[in-house]
Amino acid sequence: TPDVDGVHKPYFHGFTKWVWILVALQAGGGLLVAAVIKYADNVLKGLATGVSVCFATAVSFVLFGTPIGGQFSVGATMILTSVYFFSNPLKKSP
Repeated sequence: TPDVDGVHKPYFHGFTKWVWILVALQAGGGLLVAAVIKYADNVLKGLATGVSVCFATAVSFVLFGTPIGGQFSVGATMILTSVYFFSNPLKKSP
């Protein structure tokens, strides 16, 4: 279908090299999530997502000086504590 000026443009008009890189990254991320769910479980995928958010925020704080609020600190502590308890079994008392 023609645009406002009556000119027919290809479907991917305006897609630059950077847009294609982002498309590839998103597609790769989707395949990675599918592989994690296939070989692990949904709980592990949720924990990995939480850790990745904490890690990305820490890197953003170091590189760009992004402020970290109290709510995020509480949430990150809860996520990292749950990952610790999920990955380390509790010791049974005799």
